[in-house]
Amino acid sequence: MKLEDLINISETIEVMDIGAAVISETPNYKKLLDENLAHLNAFDGDTRQTEKIKAAYGDRASIYTDFLSDGTIKTLYIADELSGMTSVYKPNVNALRYFNGFENFGTIYSTKEIQTKKLDDVYDIPQIDMLKMDIQGSEL
Repeated sequence: MKLEDLINISETIEVMDIGAAVISETPNYKKLLDENLAHLNAFDGDTRQTEKIKAAYGDRASIYTDFLSDGTIKTLYIADELSGMTSVYKPNVNALRYFNGFENFGTIYSTKEIQTKKLDDVYDIPQIDMLKMDIQGSEL
């Protein structure tokens, strides 16, 4: 039995991934994309991730390079692109030590000022059915 038979999908599921960096983990929506049941709306302001997202998902993804937040200017803490830890929040090394080897992932190589954008101000996204966020606490 196919997945679409189990959940009776009549139209494409629109998935939004905020913080869509392609790192070592497989996102929970990947099977939906692989079976052409979903389209990914991938947000990652770290443009080092853009080609990786394109390579991973091809035309099954629309890529947005906006930094989503409150629309203000913020400091971006830039970590190694493989870590997925680039964020508007400076990593807390003491907290990262609770996870085996994660203090190394939080090493900051540089900073820069960025303009953020409110999600309500992104007008070219479809109505979203599923939302995934990996944004180092910004969801709070």
